[in-house]
Amino acid sequence: RAGRVLLITNATFEVVPPSLNVDLEVLSGHGGVPYKLRVLWLHQRAISLAKSRGCAAYISTTPIGALRPTLPQIVTWHDLYDLTSLYRPLRTVLYSAAIWRSVASRSRKVVAVSRTTAQAISSRFPALRQKIRVIREGSKFSARSVPSEEVVSSNFLFVANIQPNKNVECLLRASRRLATEDPTVRVQWVGVDVDRTIDKWFSQHGPLPNFDRCGSVDDEQLMHLYRAAAALVVPSTDEGFCLPVVEAQSFGTPVIASDIPILREVAG
Repeated sequence: RAGRVLLITNATFEVVPPSLNVDLEVLSGHGGVPYKLRVLWLHQRAISLAKSRGCAAYISTTPIGALRPTLPQIVTWHDLYDLTSLYRPLRTVLYSAAIWRSVASRSRKVVAVSRTTAQAISSRFPALRQKIRVIREGSKFSARSVPSEEVVSSNFLFVANIQPNKNVECLLRASRRLATEDPTVRVQWVGVDVDRTIDKWFSQHGPLPNFDRCGSVDDEQLMHLYRAAAALVVPSTDEGFCLPVVEAQSFGTPVIASDIPILREVAG
């Protein structure tokens, strides 16, 4: 229908905010099929569903979309990690390079979440240059989301799911120095570590008494941590955008970031 959005997802209903004014359709099935094949099937099914509902275009929030789009298709590239052997196994790099380029070549536009990512795509795939449009990410939080009387602590905050580009070893070394200089100051980490990079570092160098694992937290807890932090710390060596930077800035929380082009672009 005119003026309406059809949101097709394989996530659960609980993930979608109830205030979102969209028509919602949840797709699932073929659980026994490897994910890399299943996701292509899901997108092909989704674009067919979108067409049957009268949609004018199909927008994927990932680089994966329909290989045979029956509507004008737009895909979104957040970063190029899956195309880099430093971060991903060779089979993932080969798969992603072939599928991402194939889907993008069949799409009307390619959205890049930053100018830095757009430049990386253009450099890697010159044929896609004319299709790229930069649309930056934005924080869903605002300073009004948390009571203004909340007290700011002396703790530093690190928000990241651990991958090689997050440079967590640098943060852990700094945390150890901090513990010797001022044991009252803590580093709070929000995120997951599937490869147990932090545990491996602890087993080699010993535990850190000032490093707190917060795990996965809900939006209310995350807002509290952003608002109360002395600063957000981003030691990354590479990013596609780094949403925690603008989330922290939406609360007026200072950001201590690596001096790399993408963080200069996003953080200012």
